[in-house]
Amino acid sequence: MNTCAVRFLAGSMFVAASLCDGAASASFYPPSYVIETACQSDGEVEVCALNQRYGMPQLVVRYRGTLLTTQWGRISAYVKLNGRDGTFRMQNASYTESVKLGDPQEEYICSIADSLNPSWTPAPPGRLCPLPARPGGGLTWYSTPAPDAERALFFYARDSFGSANNWDVEVAFVADDGSWDSKFGRNYRFTFNR
Repeated sequence: MNTCAVRFLAGSMFVAASLCDGAASASFYPPSYVIETACQSDGEVEVCALNQRYGMPQLVVRYRGTLLTTQWGRISAYVKLNGRDGTFRMQNASYTESVKLGDPQEEYICSIADSLNPSWTPAPPGRLCPLPARPGGGLTWYSTPAPDAERALFFYARDSFGSANNWDVEVAFVADDGSWDSKFGRNYRFTFNR
């Protein structure tokens, strides 16, 4: 057998092994896993639409504007998404104020009790889900949803069939002392087409 044939055979076996390995180890992502991200910037403001078409819709707002010079750590974001709005407290990290909206408050893997086995305990020992038992039990993701005010913001993010709508987003920023940054009084505006 010549060297070229040996290399081809070895390469083919590697590819086949890789494909088999990928099929055997399926991913188990949490419900809030970010599938798609689209970001837009306007000066010191950045808005990212997460999971606009698929998965759990979320929005990230980042601010690096003039309010940071005197109100660092004391800034809230006014956010309007397709007509629904709210004001949300931002967190400061690395000279950037940011807020992630629609993200679950808590998310973890837990064990569902086995309804056919009353003496069942999680193996390995872990967290028992606050969900009804089912035959055979199993593992699942459990999440505590985002606060109601955040979830209400996404009411028109999808249509009545669950398909993506365009996202028209407006943001402005207010500090605890009452000062605003709203791009000369007309808000920062972003459109994410579906």
